[in-house]
Amino acid sequence: MSKKHPKFLREEPKRKRSPLGKIILLVILAMLAGGGFLFWKYVINNVKPEVTIEVKGTVAAEDFLVEQTPLPVELATDLTAIDTAVPGDHTVTIKCCGIPLTSTLQVRDTVAPTGEVRNLTAFSNRIPGAAEFVTQISDETDVTVSYSEEPDSAIEGDQMVTIVLTDLGGNTAKYAATLTILHDETAPEIIGAEDRMIYIGMEAGLLDGITVTDDLDTDPVIVADESAVDLTKEGTYDVTYTAADASGNQTVVTTTITVVRDEQAPQLLGVRPLSIFAGSTVSYRSNVIVKDDIDVSPKLSVDSSQVDLSQPGTYPVVYTATDGAGNTATMETTITVSEAPANFAEADVIYAAADEVLARITNDSMSNKGKVQAIYKWVLNECWYSSDCDKTDWMQAAYQMLDKGYGDCFGFYAVCRLMFDRLGLPNLSIQRSEGTSRSTTHYWSMVSLDGGETYYHFDSCPHPKPAHNMCLVTDETLEWFNGYCADYYTYDKSLYPATPEEKP
Repeated sequence: MSKKHPKFLREEPKRKRSPLGKIILLVILAMLAGGGFLFWKYVINNVKPEVTIEVKGTVAAEDFLVEQTPLPVELATDLTAIDTAVPGDHTVTIKCCGIPLTSTLQVRDTVAPTGEVRNLTAFSNRIPGAAEFVTQISDETDVTVSYSEEPDSAIEGDQMVTIVLTDLGGNTAKYAATLTILHDETAPEIIGAEDRMIYIGMEAGLLDGITVTDDLDTDPVIVADESAVDLTKEGTYDVTYTAADASGNQTVVTTTITVVRDEQAPQLLGVRPLSIFAGSTVSYRSNVIVKDDIDVSPKLSVDSSQVDLSQPGTYPVVYTATDGAGNTATMETTITVSEAPANFAEADVIYAAADEVLARITNDSMSNKGKVQAIYKWVLNECWYSSDCDKTDWMQAAYQMLDKGYGDCFGFYAVCRLMFDRLGLPNLSIQRSEGTSRSTTHYWSMVSLDGGETYYHFDSCPHPKPAHNMCLVTDETLEWFNGYCADYYTYDKSLYPATPEEKP
């Protein structure tokens, strides 16, 4: 295609814009600008300058709008960071169509607290605080308690007081109560403060048996000053008792305490020769108790270091009892370990057999006495006497009674001992003394119904004439029986506690 020569090109004439068009364009732009301004003004004016809520109230983004709008609105401020439990003002940012606007969240407390009060009686030297009258307060904020006017301690008798409850919002509630003021000039009386003697190593217990009374104060206070007392050394020391009532009246009594040395050793009871089969376990402390005339908790130690329960033989066992004063008593006995027989029963099998019987004849509602009597009745009804009983291991003898239902006095003793142990009843094993008029030995138990404080004799083995119930009997009953059957119940009484005089 050929190009035209520039000189042959003709210029297009320029068009002139109409003045009317310019005017229309300007009008359109003005309308758009005015609309934007109006929209901006609408968004700003639609957000409340402040929003008020009650303490612990809640608020949403829409609550900040003057009128609801379909435009997107959201809270830019995290309201969880605002403690609405406390009155105050907080700046909050709201976004409408992405435009950030601020408002003030006003947390207010406009509800007065409520409460309940009581009347009080006090002594003139100590007027109770206002809060002591209040038994209950209900409010959404913390509340302080005060008097409308302080009570007059010089007024004896009744006077009205006004208790004022004020919350964090400044709201108040007033309640009337009666304050009775007593004038007390009589000191309390100390009863039981006397000179006494204790042993070295004992706890002083200086307030034991001491009481204090007062004519008005129902709860006077007493203290004992033992700062001059040395319980580790013999001597006589002063002890000062001071009693005070609520009015400040005091009584002071000084006594002496004499500390002396305890030279009486504790007593070991129930220590006797032991015998088991090899491989068995043994509780050396079982059926052994320690008593002391002074120390209520003497210590018991057992030296079984030379015993080998896996090897047959006879080994020494040493028991040592020590009281708080350092006095000791020592007793040595032996444990004989024998080769286990082919029919040896493991401990868990024996325990299960005993527990099965106890589950049938006892229950949790029974007293300890009732449980012991149930064991006595079961043995008499379910077991019979036979001289066929191995006395090497009492656990095996007990199992023979449970499994086969027969045995001699050792078997009767053993099965009852096992059941006492399973019930947690303290018990002691007794064997007839050697060298008596009887050529055979005899075994029975002592059992406690009160956790080891007192013990009674228990023998379920069938008796020669005269037949007699030997369930929970006293020393006197055994002596009576010995009158009919010489030396039947002769034993070393020094090794066992005396029974109470009466049956339980």
